[in-house]
Amino acid sequence: MASESFTKQLKKVLSPLKAQWLKDAKSRGVDGNLAFDYYIKTGKAAAAKM
Repeated sequence: MASESFTKQLKKVLSPLKAQWLKDAKSRGVDGNLAFDYYIKTGKAAAAKM
């Protein structure tokens, strides 16, 4: 598992990418936050099975 410090740095670096992704999703009529939350939930569930 990644350290809290690493996770914090990664979120900071990826923040602009997530913002652009949300903007692109909105332009396509998709609720980006809802979709993102689904992807996170699905990823965590898959990781828990490993």
